[in-house]
Amino acid sequence: MCGAPLFLSAERNIAFEIIPAKETDPALVEYMMKFYEFIGKVPIYVKGRYGYALNPIFEGVFLAAP
Repeated sequence: MCGAPLFLSAERNIAFEIIPAKETDPALVEYMMKFYEFIGKVPIYVKGRYGYALNPIFEGVFLAAP
């Protein structure tokens, strides 16, 4: 059996990845981290990677489920 990837709309998803560019002002990154925490989300700072940072976590959880 093959499972479909889990995609939630932004308002339903609790986790947000913040991936700044080299040119991004560090003050903006700090503001966005605090903003997402303030509205009840879990911001995750990611330097950069292929795909989403949470994919390995979701894949491990969903692939391990019976």
